[in-house]
Amino acid sequence: MQVKMLKSNNDLIPKEGESTSRPWMWPIDYDGLFFSIHEKFGAVYFLGNPVVFLINLVAIAAFLMLQVTNKYHKVRFGKGCIPSGVVTTTSWYLVGYLLHYIPFFMMARVLYFHHFYSAFIFNTMVTAGVVDMIGWVFGERTRDIISAVLLAVVAVSFYIYSPLSYGIPVNEDRQTYGYIKSLKWYDSWQY
Repeated sequence: MQVKMLKSNNDLIPKEGESTSRPWMWPIDYDGLFFSIHEKFGAVYFLGNPVVFLINLVAIAAFLMLQVTNKYHKVRFGKGCIPSGVVTTTSWYLVGYLLHYIPFFMMARVLYFHHFYSAFIFNTMVTAGVVDMIGWVFGERTRDIISAVLLAVVAVSFYIYSPLSYGIPVNEDRQTYGYIKSLKWYDSWQY
């Protein structure tokens, strides 16, 4: 039965006019798709929050740099500057991210942006782990400031992108197409 399911999954093809994507596009939020189109309420473009996607990518790079810093401390001072439990937990989050993301590169079937969201959850947990690791390296005050700044940035970006990617109704000054068009980061965003 599993073989039959795998074969039928690989035989899936996009419907006419349907927008598909490739896995390399997902972490950079390169392309979304129309989630729903309604005559009365307008369209919801399934995009996600591009600011959160960017923060999560930076967090993976920061995790790798913090790992190097921790290893340096182990060699130089005999013990790491980050508790091993924090490093191990964040490493497992990264493994979860990779296990939910990398297999899509090997799939021949039609792929959509929403396939990335299970990996995205793990990527966000990596971000939380990195913020905790920063607290161990640079102090709790630095961690608290970074947490507050990230929370503020995410809240503001939620407000800015809510009419586009969350379908939340907005006041009249933000309902114009000019406002929505100003949110574009890539030409590939098809709204």
